Amino acid sequence: VDQLHSLMIGREPDLTFIIDMDPETALTRGLARQSGEDRFEDLGLGFQQKLRAGFLALAKDFPTRCHVIDGDREMDMIAAEITAIATQALS
Repeated sequence: VDQLHSLMIGREPDLTFIIDMDPETALTRGLARQSGEDRFEDLGLGFQQKLRAGFLALAKDFPTRCHVIDGDREMDMIAAEITAIATQALS
């Protein structure tokens, strides 16, 4: 995957925000949206757990650009944290 990414894209983002939450909560929220695009939700809790582990591993591998955001909070608190990090990075 890394080689394909390097070949096709060749660039890394300056910032990556990973909104982290309990996989069971994420699955429940995703299913409640009823957006009609439930691809990830259809794969079940086990997939959600693997997905979370993958994103947390990414954050560990790239600590200078990856910011893990606690997704088990109100949306405006999450947005405020992301805004603060982005503002600091851009200044």
